[in-house]
Amino acid sequence: MKFIQNACLSALISVSCCVCVSGSLFAADTPETVDKTDNGDAIEEVKFVKKGGPDDRRFIPLEPSFLLLPQHSQTYAGEEDQRALEARFSFQYIIFNCEFTFFPSRKCKTTQDTVVTSLSYTGEFDFYMGTRESGPVINRISNPALNLTYETKEEKWKTDFISVNHFGVSLEHRSNGQVIDVNKRLTDPTSPDNGKFLTQIAYESGDIEYFDELSRGADYLNFKSKFQIGKGSTEERDCDSTIWCVDMQLHFKHYFRSDSNITWGELAGSSLRIWDYDRLRLILTNEFEFPMTEHPVQVDVDYTMGDRLSETDSVDINIITPLLWRGLNFPLLIRYHSGPMDRLSDYTRGYKSIGIGIYLSD
Repeated sequence: MKFIQNACLSALISVSCCVCVSGSLFAADTPETVDKTDNGDAIEEVKFVKKGGPDDRRFIPLEPSFLLLPQHSQTYAGEEDQRALEARFSFQYIIFNCEFTFFPSRKCKTTQDTVVTSLSYTGEFDFYMGTRESGPVINRISNPALNLTYETKEEKWKTDFISVNHFGVSLEHRSNGQVIDVNKRLTDPTSPDNGKFLTQIAYESGDIEYFDELSRGADYLNFKSKFQIGKGSTEERDCDSTIWCVDMQLHFKHYFRSDSNITWGELAGSSLRIWDYDRLRLILTNEFEFPMTEHPVQVDVDYTMGDRLSETDSVDINIITPLLWRGLNFPLLIRYHSGPMDRLSDYTRGYKSIGIGIYLSD
């Protein structure tokens, strides 16, 4: 179903062009909010002020964005990849919510549940500057999506132990932007490898670079939700700096198309597909305060599991801490990965990687 990829990409490009050239698509003016009360309920009265540029509040972060320099990767078999600069960016454009509507004079209640629709894009690439010939930029992930989210703000979504922030569903396409078919075979009658899959030949020779060019992709529905669990969840939306309060996100993917068959190694010809490695995703986030630090340290644990459960699971761990230097404050990121799903082109291969860089957004 190539139409899903084309539709999402076309919509994102169209919205970006409209915003950059003409300003906001649905609200050309910039909203300013004034807190008021109405029968005891908090209200945001939206007033629109003329402004020449687009409304930047429509563009907000979706998932963490970061820059890793350097990054060191090694397969479970001991094969080392060249060092690369890894970059990841993730954002969304709000199409519709309580504030951005076709009726800007309507008042928004800050304590009222809200439906939000948005377009989002997540991209990831590795830059082999000075470590591979020609210093290529390898696209790892292109992930456009159309999102429908229900944000919960009313008291009925809170209990003494858990607080629901939002839940929703998104229509997503994820691919790596490469072109080589994994089913391509060698056609050279003079070669002893004639008829073999090119992926198998590369696998036997330890050619990791070849796998960067394999075409991989899938279309799916992503059902997701966000909670806050533990002490403090009912008092405020953000968790306190305590181990007893954790932000938790759950993602469940329902696939309806994939290009993920395996034609190399021990798994060649098996029935394994992408959903055997990536079906359920659990993200835990917490902040900790230590006596030796002036600012809290954030820890993210991103755990992914497929239909084969712990046989094919993987984990990413992020540690974010402020780095103070000559009056500047840098959000230092230390990122560790263990397991498969490190690269979409070769998602079954287990990797261990570690990198140090800058945390750009949350």
